[in-house]
Amino acid sequence: MSLALTLAMLAPDANAACTKDEPDCKCFDNTAPWSPSGSTIIEVAEDTLGTSESCRWAGGKPYYQMVVGFNDRNEAQNAADAGTIEVSRTNWCSESISYWAREAQVPGPDGFATDWHDNWQIGAASQIVAWFEEAEAHGDGIWIEPGTLDLENFEPGVNAPCPGAYQQYRNWTEEAAFGAGGGAHSELVADMTIYENQDGTVADFDLTVISGNHSDTVKYKDYTSVPRFTPQGSDWISSTRKLRGWGVFVGADGEPICDMDRVTVIRKGEHESPYSDWTPGKDNAEPDKERVVFGEALLEEGLDITQNGKTSSFQYLPGVEDTWKIPSSAFYKSWLDIEIDWPLPYPYEVAAIELRFHESYAPDALSIVGRDAKGNEVYAVAKESVDNHWLLAEFDEPVALDSLDLSFALYGGKGVIVEGVYLREDVEDDDIDVE
Repeated sequence: MSLALTLAMLAPDANAACTKDEPDCKCFDNTAPWSPSGSTIIEVAEDTLGTSESCRWAGGKPYYQMVVGFNDRNEAQNAADAGTIEVSRTNWCSESISYWAREAQVPGPDGFATDWHDNWQIGAASQIVAWFEEAEAHGDGIWIEPGTLDLENFEPGVNAPCPGAYQQYRNWTEEAAFGAGGGAHSELVADMTIYENQDGTVADFDLTVISGNHSDTVKYKDYTSVPRFTPQGSDWISSTRKLRGWGVFVGADGEPICDMDRVTVIRKGEHESPYSDWTPGKDNAEPDKERVVFGEALLEEGLDITQNGKTSSFQYLPGVEDTWKIPSSAFYKSWLDIEIDWPLPYPYEVAAIELRFHESYAPDALSIVGRDAKGNEVYAVAKESVDNHWLLAEFDEPVALDSLDLSFALYGGKGVIVEGVYLREDVEDDDIDVE
């Protein structure tokens, strides 16, 4: 027998003690901290992003950390070795909410455990709803039914969700409503975008949530135009589900626990460029025959806009009332590529591209490349910008654009909101001087 083989036989097996999904198992996924930190429940939840099942169904780190409640890998392993853990493995979306609340000490030092509720861990979505309903009598929380959403008198944390709130969806039918049962899922609201009309009333809102046990991991999820997913709306979540409602934690001061710094308000009509030449399909200038033909093609066929390989159809570029909200989760390795393909070349040569971003949601870097009808690439170079959210990028020579590629880099932050993409047929030296 060789010396190497003898040594291999004598070496301890690092996986010998692994019987299921203990932290010392080779299959164990140890992504994200064991003891997450943050000053809010959202920050605590964000510190656990990427936490994933491993080794077996509902097993691995989510089980030991979020279901059982360990904040230390060695303690989890010791308990597993001693056989003292009596908690079963289970779907863990509601358990993650319970864990985040405990770690963030929301609404009190032990999360859901209060002087009227014994356990910090609530393992069923229906029981979390019941907790919020009972919490109203104790001043620890409120439950918001989707039917009570009032866009004309919109108050996040009072009659609408807010960042830091609990969200649930579940099966719904016309006959039984939410009594149909099953299909429930628990989520935490992380970010909110409110779209206001010119008179200040709310027209719509989007939410970004953090979801535990979402495809076996902790990740972000986006809801665009939230009211459409309520029983009063026309759309569905996963074909059979609707938003059940929202739970808002209430602090010792009697105020809703909402992180309003994570609310973005966009007022429609504020962002039209004062010096754009013409926007296809918009009645803001008298178009000539060529523009009419181009505009009719857009209205009939739409713009093909591809984001990181996924193509959608639009009738307009962002501007005036339309915006693109691009969450950080859409970026791949810090970059997002957007290809805009017109149904036919723009009828006049374009001298520059003008971009406007929401001041809190601008990219960290970008590049702009145009293509003519023959596929020749032309690069636009940034000429000037104001306050990080206006940008004018010129081509070396005017070009008849057939398509346009925009690439945005995001090295941190919550995402990018594009409030305007304008084609400039001429450029004056003082064009960018705006209030």
